[in-house]
Amino acid sequence: MLSVDEAVDALWGARPPPTARNVVQGHVATLRKLLGRDRIATHESGYTLRLEEDELDLHRFERLLSDVRGRPPQEQADLLAEALGLFRGAPLQDFRYDDFARAEAARIEELRLRALELKIDAELALGRHDDVVAQLERLIAEAPLRERFRAQLMLALYRAGRQAEALEAYQHARSTLVDELGIEPGPELQQLERQILNQDPGLATPSAMVAAARLPTPPTPLIGRERELAEARRLLLRDDVRLLTLTGAGGTGKTRLALEVARSAAARFPDGVFFVPLASLSDPELVVPTLARALGVGETEGTPPRELIADRIADRPTLVLLDNVEHVVAAASRVGPLLSAAAGLKLLATSREPLRLYGEHLYRVPPLDNAAATALFCDRAEAVGAMVDRGGADLATVTEICRRLDGLPLAIELAAARADALPLEALLARLGERLELLTNGPVDQPPRLQTLRRTLDWSAELLTPEERDLFARLSVFAGGWTLEAAEAVCGDDHVVERLAALVDKSLVQLPSGDAEPRQAMLETIREYARELLEPACAADESARRHVEYFLTLAEQAEPHLRGAPGPWLDRLELEEDNLRAALDRLEARGEAWLLQRLAGSLWRFWYLRGRLGEGRRRLEEALAAGEAATPARANALIGATVLAANTGEEVAATARAEEALAIADALGDRWSAAYATFMLGNLAPDRLRACALYDESIHAFRALGDEHSALLASRHLAFAYEALGQATEARALHEQNLAGARSTGNQRMEASSLGALADYTMEEERVDDAIALLRHSLRIHRELGDVLDTGVDLCRLAAALAAAGDAVTAARLLASFATVPDEVSRRRFDVDQLNDETTSRIRKQLTDAAFADACAEGRELTLDQAVDLALDPRATPAKDLREGNRNT
Repeated sequence: MLSVDEAVDALWGARPPPTARNVVQGHVATLRKLLGRDRIATHESGYTLRLEEDELDLHRFERLLSDVRGRPPQEQADLLAEALGLFRGAPLQDFRYDDFARAEAARIEELRLRALELKIDAELALGRHDDVVAQLERLIAEAPLRERFRAQLMLALYRAGRQAEALEAYQHARSTLVDELGIEPGPELQQLERQILNQDPGLATPSAMVAAARLPTPPTPLIGRERELAEARRLLLRDDVRLLTLTGAGGTGKTRLALEVARSAAARFPDGVFFVPLASLSDPELVVPTLARALGVGETEGTPPRELIADRIADRPTLVLLDNVEHVVAAASRVGPLLSAAAGLKLLATSREPLRLYGEHLYRVPPLDNAAATALFCDRAEAVGAMVDRGGADLATVTEICRRLDGLPLAIELAAARADALPLEALLARLGERLELLTNGPVDQPPRLQTLRRTLDWSAELLTPEERDLFARLSVFAGGWTLEAAEAVCGDDHVVERLAALVDKSLVQLPSGDAEPRQAMLETIREYARELLEPACAADESARRHVEYFLTLAEQAEPHLRGAPGPWLDRLELEEDNLRAALDRLEARGEAWLLQRLAGSLWRFWYLRGRLGEGRRRLEEALAAGEAATPARANALIGATVLAANTGEEVAATARAEEALAIADALGDRWSAAYATFMLGNLAPDRLRACALYDESIHAFRALGDEHSALLASRHLAFAYEALGQATEARALHEQNLAGARSTGNQRMEASSLGALADYTMEEERVDDAIALLRHSLRIHRELGDVLDTGVDLCRLAAALAAAGDAVTAARLLASFATVPDEVSRRRFDVDQLNDETTSRIRKQLTDAAFADACAEGRELTLDQAVDLALDPRATPAKDLREGNRNT
C-alpha cells in the first residue's frame, strides 16, 4: 500500500505544492481509467494496486532468476534468456533523474547484470566459450569494474585455445582496477590467472559424461536394443516420469539395457548418475543405507538416512539406477517416499516384478529380435574360440538356436559358451531335446522364465556329477568367493579344476578389479544352483561350513583391526555380503552364542567403515538372541556400546557398558572389563570421574600387554584434561602417546596424536607446521582405510589451509566432507563448529561466486580425490614434516 503522503514525498520531495494531495488524487483517477476501477483500491490513508501473478515484468523477471537454481545448464540458459528478454531499455528510464527511482533502478540494474553473469556461466558450462567472447567484451566496456565479467572472459578465451589473450585480459583488468580504484584484482581473478598459467585441468570444459563416470563399464558392447534404448530413454526423460522400472524375466538383459539408458541420459542429470546394485542384498532394511552410501551420504545422529538423501539431492537433477530390486522388493515402500522428498530425483530400476509404487512407469524388456540375437550368439561364440560362418550355412543354424532360446540374452550366452566344444548342429539337437522334455513346466511361471530354466537345466546336465555338486554347493556364497573359501566350504579336493570347468561353461564368472582372484555367479544362476543343492541334502552342511569359515575369518581379523589393520579391513569389505549371509543364517537358526561371536568380531569393521547403523542393529539382534553370560556376549556388548555412543545414544551405550563390565568381572575377563571401563569413562558426564576411569583402564590394558588400547584410553584422558582446562598436561600426554605409538609401530594412534598436536600448533599460529602434521595424519588414515578419521582430517586441514590463505582448496575440502560416508564423527571432534569457523574465514577471502564454484567442485570429489587434493604440495607451501615435528 502507498500512502498519499508517501506519494507526495516521492513526487515533490521537501517542497510540495499546496495542491499536491489533489494532484495525486487526479493521477490516481487517470490510472483507474487506464487500468480499470477495480485495479486500484482506496484505503483510509492511501492506495493499493492489485496485480495478478507474474503480471508485472519485474516480478516475472525475479521469479525466473530464482527458478534457475539447481537446474541443468541448458535449462538455466533458456530461463535466463527469457528473463533478460523482459528488459526494454534501462530500468525506470523515464524517471532516471527523480530521487524516488534511483535506488530501485540501481537494484534492478544489478539484478540484470547478475542474470547476465549466470547466463554466461550456463553457456560456458555448455561449452559455448567461442560464442560468449564478443558479448563479454561489450559488457566489460559497459561495466569495466565488474570482475566477474573479466573472469568469464579469461575463462572463455582459455577454453577457446587463446591462452595468451586470456592472460592479456587479466593484465587489462589489473590496469583498469589499479588506475580507477587503486586496488589489485580480487582473489578470484588472481587464482584464475595462476590456473591459466599452470594449464590447470580443472579449467577444461565440463563434460556431461562426468556424471556417467559413476556407472560401471560393461566388458562387451551392447548388441541390438536400438529400439528399446530409444523407447526407454524417451520414457525416462519425460517430465511426468519419476520412476521407471525395466521388468522382464531373469536373463532378458535388463541391467545391460538400463546401464546404456542411464549413460545416454547422463547429460540431463548434471548432479550425478549413480549405480546401486542390490543383487547381493537379502535384507530390505539395507536398501536405503546402501543407496545413501552410493550417494556419498553417511549416517548422522538422530536423522534417518531417507532425510539425509532428500537433503543431499533436493531439487538437483539426479538419476539413481537401482539394479535387481526383486531381491528386496519389500524395500520399495521405503524408497518411494524419496521421490516426494527430493524433487530432483529420478529412479531407474530393474526388477523381475513391478515395485507397485504410485506413479511407477513400466517398460517390459522384450527378447532380442532375430538379427540381434544371432549377432550376440556369433560374437560370444567367437570369443571362446569357435569358428562361425556368419554369412553361410552356419547362419541358419544359429538363427534356429536363438529362436528356440526365445531370444533371451543370458540363454544365448550360455549356449554360445559351448560352441567351442560342440558343432552347431549338435548343439541345436541337444538343446531341442531338453526343451521338449520340459514343455510342461509350471504354468504360473512366465514363459520366458520357463525357457531360461530349460536352458539352465541343459547347462547343468552338461556338467559331470562332481562339477554339478560343486555348482550347487557354491550357491551358499553371497557376492562372490575366493578359491580358499570355495575349498573350505565345498569340501572338494579338486575345486580348482572343477571351478575352471564352471567358468568355461559360463556358470561362474571371474569379476575383474578385485584385489585377489574371486569368482561369482549371476544371481539368476545362483538361484537355480540353490534349488539343486536342497534335493541333494547338502544345504545344511554347506550352510554350516559357510558360517564356520566366515566366523573364523572374522575372529582372525578382529585383533588386527585394533591397530593397523593392513589388508584385513579390505578383506572384510570384500566379504561383506558373505558375512551378512552368515549372520542371517545364525539368526534364523537362533544360534545365539555363534551369532554373538560373529557380530562381536565385526564391530570394529562396522565402526571403521562407517556402517554404524547396520552394525548397531546387528549387534542388538545378536544380543537379543540369548542372555547367557559368555565372553562372546561381553564382546558384543562392548561393540554395541561403542556404536551406540557414536550415534548419540548415550543412555543405551551406558547400559550396555555396565552389563559388559558385570559379565567380564564375573567371568574374570580382564580385557573386556578394561574396555568397558574405558567406555564408561567416555560416557561419564563428570570429567574428573572420567579421568579416574581412564586411568584404571590404562593400567589394566598395560598389565595385559595391550598397548594399542592403553594408548586409545590415554588419548581420551588427554581430551578430558583439555576439558578440565589442563592444556599443558593434555599436550604432554599427546606427545607421550605419539612417541609410544611410533615406538610400537601403531600407525592409527600415531595419526591420532599428530592430529591432536596440530591443534596446538594452530593455536600458536604455526600454520605450516599444522599443515605438515595433518597431512601426515591424513596419509596414515587413508592407508589404514579409516573412513571416519580421514573425514575429520580433511576438515582440520581445510581449516589450516584457510588460515594459510589457500581459501579455494579449503572450500573444496570442506565441501567434499559432505560425501564422506559417516557424519557422526563430527560430533566426536566438534567438526561442525570447526567447519563453521572455517567457512567464515574462507568467505572473507573469496567472492560469493568463487566460494560457490569451489564448493560445487568439492562436492563432486570422491573421498580419494579429496585426499589427493589435500596432500597436493602445490595447495600451499608447508615445511618438512620432521622440521615441524621437532617443535612438538
